[in-house]
Parts: sequence; C-alpha cells; structure tokens
Amino acid sequence: MNPDLEQTPESEDNVSYEAYRQAGGLLDMGHYKQALNVLEGGENRVFRSSTEAQAKNMATLAGLELSPKEESLYCFLREQWPLSDEESRENRAKTEGAYPPRRIDDKRLMADVLLLTQNAKALGVFKEKYPNISPSSPK
Repeated sequence: MNPDLEQTPESEDNVSYEAYRQAGGLLDMGHYKQALNVLEGGENRVFRSSTEAQAKNMATLAGLELSPKEESLYCFLREQWPLSDEESRENRAKTEGAYPPRRIDDKRLMADVLLLTQNAKALGVFKEKYPNISPSSPK
C-alpha cells in the first residue's frame, strides 16, 4: 500500500484491492475479501481430494511446493459457490474486468492464489512454466 495515501477504515480495503488488481489479480471484490478471510484463518473446511490433487499437480509440474495456506486457498476458491445474485450484480458494477473464481481457469486461479499469498518467487516460476497466463482475461 502507498503510505502517502490517507486511509480510513472504509478506504483501506479499496486501496489494497486496487493494488491487487493492478498487480494482475482477477477476482472480483467479494471473492477477494473471502480469500483474505481464508488467509487469516477464517475458513476451515474439507475439500474434495480431486481439487487438492489438482492444486498439487499444477504446482509440481511447475517445480513448486505449495504451502498449506496456498493449497487451502486454491481449493476454497475453486470450490467456491457464486455470491448471491445481489452481491454478484454489485460486484460486476464495481469491478469491471474482475471475475468470480468459477470463471477463471485453473492455471490463472493458481497464479492469483500465489499473488494473494504474496509469494512473488513462486508466482514468477509459475508464470515462467505457464507463459500463456495473462492477467487480462479469465479464459
């Protein structure tokens, strides 16, 4: 975050979300906030073994080992249900060019997870392995 920006509690989320989007993040604001909640330990759930295997396989093929938080976040976002209709309409209006996780392909979603966890080294390695990942569109 830019320390020169005067931040209030209601603007801090918008500033960090804007920085995330400028760094290439694709999630809409509602799902971005849910992702942060997961990273802070606010979600504990059991995921499908196929989703966990998918996350591990993508990482392994790129020569990476995911942290438990990265794996959980990927699984959470991949298995995420859509927000309510009202929240979805509000998110679309506020975040043009941002998408719900279900509209982001697997590799781009993994890149987003690495961005959200601020794992720049792993993100660089992942993007090098999968150079066709573009932050400008979900598919």
